[in-house]
Amino acid sequence: MTMDVTIGSCRGTTDEDGYIENYFSAARVETLTRPDAPSPPGSWMAPRVNAFGMNNPSWERFFERQPIMREVFSEYVPTHVYPHAFKITEIDREHVRGALAAHREKHPDIEPAFKQGKKTERELAEMDLAILEWFAWWIDYALKAEGTPTVEVTC
Repeated sequence: MTMDVTIGSCRGTTDEDGYIENYFSAARVETLTRPDAPSPPGSWMAPRVNAFGMNNPSWERFFERQPIMREVFSEYVPTHVYPHAFKITEIDREHVRGALAAHREKHPDIEPAFKQGKKTERELAEMDLAILEWFAWWIDYALKAEGTPTVEVTC
């Protein structure tokens, strides 16, 4: 199964746990393209778009390699019932930025990129950098946008 993540804003209100309360009746997160958004080489996602998807085993391996990201999304991704949405907070942004900074420090000589098929350790690090940069950019965008900053998860 593929899990798709879309980051943006919606008009739903959140409950005390950060879930969008009227998610099914509220406006969903709109798919957007921004000219200044990241678009790494070899990416299978549409260029510069706020939606990204991988199969669940790939997400699980990503979270194993990026434990800070697992902490950020452990309540929501990928074990929750689909579809659902949750509010993004400043704390989430700090954690994602921290994960990105730690990854860049560990791999100072790589650029974000995707490669299909079996990957070397370096290629996995490049892919993780691309995903982390994508999360960081779109979370920054969502927190500045009008509406409730939201991560929508569908399959």
